[in-house]
Amino acid sequence: MKPDGNKGLTADQAKMIEGAITFSTESCEEVMTKIKKVNFMLTLDQILTFETLKKIKEIGFSRIPVCEKGGSKLIIAFLLTKSLIGLDTS
Repeated sequence: MKPDGNKGLTADQAKMIEGAITFSTESCEEVMTKIKKVNFMLTLDQILTFETLKKIKEIGFSRIPVCEKGGSKLIIAFLLTKSLIGLDTS
């Protein structure tokens, strides 16, 4: 129920449903950034220093690719940047 007491979807709810329907028709290829355009990756053994966290914030992506130790281009994971919220950088 909407805040005014009327039944139906709020604008936020309608937008969320529309987004879910749109995503169900798109492939990963259409949604993800092409690897050729990725100019920042982390390595599995990389320390998240203050400078690294600052760079992640500046880039502004919600996911950062993580590759094997030694800097190969083989992506083995993604760091979800929102998981860094509240991280002590001291």
